[in-house]
Amino acid sequence: MTRLFAALFAALLLLLPQAVAAEDFESLYGRALQASQSGDFVGALPLWDQVLEQAPNDAAALSNRGNVRLGLGDPHGAIADQTLSMEL
Repeated sequence: MTRLFAALFAALLLLLPQAVAAEDFESLYGRALQASQSGDFVGALPLWDQVLEQAPNDAAALSNRGNVRLGLGDPHGAIADQTLSMEL
């Protein structure tokens, strides 16, 4: 019985960080989107950078970061992000 409990507990510990990480990613994505939509491009850029560290192939995040870069006066960075977004 103790072994069964230990095995179930170990399995739970392995699954728990993944669930928390997914929730953290969704929260981070939401904050980045909110900052972008409210026009806080200075605050949004590092949030999109963090999103893309976790999900580098997220085309929507790349597009959103491209929009933010354009809003901050970085057309070359915006074009790079938008191009990569379309390639994905």
